[in-house]
Amino acid sequence: SLRVGYIGTFLKYKGVEKLINATENLIINGYKIELFLAGSIIRRNIVLKKIYQIFNVDSNIDENLLNKSFIKNLGFVKNIKYFYEKIDILCFPSSLNSTGRQIFEAGMFSKPVITCLKRNKSDGVIDKFNGLIYDDFFSIKKLQKKIIFFYNNRNLIKAMGINGKKLAIKIKSKNNNIKKLNNL
Repeated sequence: SLRVGYIGTFLKYKGVEKLINATENLIINGYKIELFLAGSIIRRNIVLKKIYQIFNVDSNIDENLLNKSFIKNLGFVKNIKYFYEKIDILCFPSSLNSTGRQIFEAGMFSKPVITCLKRNKSDGVIDKFNGLIYDDFFSIKKLQKKIIFFYNNRNLIKAMGINGKKLAIKIKSKNNNIKKLNNL
């Protein structure tokens, strides 16, 4: 099976609900996929809950979604190496139109990524180099196509993972970051 991972809080705007639905649809259609989720639903942070209410932002996903047989819910993971050892690819389908810390981490662990970016410009993901980018957060079909690509092209997982590590090391480079600051 293809082992797809997501790490972060289980919030609607981060796309985890869409990832679960996309994965379930693929499994129904005969694809063998395991979904590893690392993170949690925000329960205690009253301030964040209030901010979501004020701005009328969808917050937590429906907890019942987490009870599907294909989901391996790891909960909060203290050692991220443990998570990245379990997955083949990372999926970060966020609506924020930005790459998160997860994208950088995936690169450091040589894992390719799938992410949603409306503008195909990122220093963390280069389409078809270290991952795949799609442009419509609301399109589960586009997300499914990207997962199917990796499912059908397992030989590219390792190569894109190696590219991701090279890119993450380049981003991490102090000298590179100093040059960027000097250019500002």
